Amino acid sequence: MKPFDNHLEHQLLDRFHYDDRQDDGYGPDSPRVGDKGWVIWQTAFNEVDRPFEIIRDDPAITGTGLPMLLIGMEDDHGDDWHIRENDDSQYMSLLEAGLDGASLTLMERAHGTARWRSERGESKPIELTAPDGKPAGTVYAYQSEPDEWRIYDMYDGKPLDGEPGETITDALRMLGYELEAPEA
Repeated sequence: MKPFDNHLEHQLLDRFHYDDRQDDGYGPDSPRVGDKGWVIWQTAFNEVDRPFEIIRDDPAITGTGLPMLLIGMEDDHGDDWHIRENDDSQYMSLLEAGLDGASLTLMERAHGTARWRSERGESKPIELTAPDGKPAGTVYAYQSEPDEWRIYDMYDGKPLDGEPGETITDALRMLGYELEAPEA
């Protein structure tokens, strides 16, 4: 199976939403690769909470390239945290987390970057790069109404999900991308 392109990955991730956000509010309320936070779920005996990071499954190993939760890492005592006792798995799909009734809290989000290809302004190409360095596509901005900018896919002309912004920079920020300052 070939890895998802960025547009399809965002469509998939937009089906899930954080229960709480403690970050700076940058980007959509749905998960993105590179997000970090806490997952909480109820087992038969107690409530379990673990730190997580949203990663992309390595397509060289499983072939999916799907976004998933990396649960655990190490605690302050050097012990590995795993999803369940007597289970050394550290990976959980977002679907599994949802079916288990898990609550996800976003604590930190890395920002993607947006860079003008050459000229700047309405309908000019803007290159997007995901927080993990993966190219995320080419878009353009269009002012649909005064003080309302929307971002559109450069190749199919469809609007990207996300709230409009008062400026191009605001509209990109709503999608989780920081517009780089032009070079002097």
